[in-house]
Amino acid sequence: MTNEDFIQKIESDKSWENLDNIYFSNGEELYGGYWFSDLFRPMKFNNIFYLIVRSFHSLNDLEFFFRNLFIKLMKIEVDELSCENMNEIKFQNKNLRAFLVEFNVLRPDLWDNENLSKLIYYSLVISSLMDYSTLQGNASGNTLSNVIYGIFRNPTSEFNPDRFFHRGLAELLNTLILVRRNYSKLHNNFTIDGPHFLDNDLEGITFVLQSRADLNEALTRVNNFNATEITDSILKQYDKMRRVF
Repeated sequence: MTNEDFIQKIESDKSWENLDNIYFSNGEELYGGYWFSDLFRPMKFNNIFYLIVRSFHSLNDLEFFFRNLFIKLMKIEVDELSCENMNEIKFQNKNLRAFLVEFNVLRPDLWDNENLSKLIYYSLVISSLMDYSTLQGNASGNTLSNVIYGIFRNPTSEFNPDRFFHRGLAELLNTLILVRRNYSKLHNNFTIDGPHFLDNDLEGITFVLQSRADLNEALTRVNNFNATEITDSILKQYDKMRRVF
């Protein structure tokens, strides 16, 4: 269970009610700003870190998503935070709620300090798909593919390449959305088939996240905190795993 004193400290802070920013913590300080790449620098991290998620999903839905995605990497705990200023924001008659997600890295001894930091960075980037700053009520589902599809199928949604785990995938999805909007006869096809063009990549990311050894190898090839570069390295590792199989 997440430390109650830490939960109270986070609840008292209230800066995370600013929905324009993302917020995460190493258990000592709360970091907030436009995006992780702007904030991530050498800082003290051990095997436990936190993300604040503002979401229309239930606590159980969030737990299922995170535990399913990180089952071999992290122990996950989710606690709801009390909030006031977000209560008036609704989506499909659902109130926006705030959660503190605790990630506890399993077998931290298997990671060197550099790869542990990159693991934490990339885990936060992927997890932010469930935060209001990214999904704004449009996502649904409990897998990585389903969440992307949920955002894509909403007619008002777009993917911000600067706040996504892969810039090229975001730009491709936005191109598909643009075609869908401008060519109404193709609307149904693009609504159904658009994100499925990327299913292999999304399944590959999820698959590599199930293997500490392969993820470690993928992270070693990347020299900085760049989610697009890490994703590319993960997809190369997925191709290698498939050839071995």
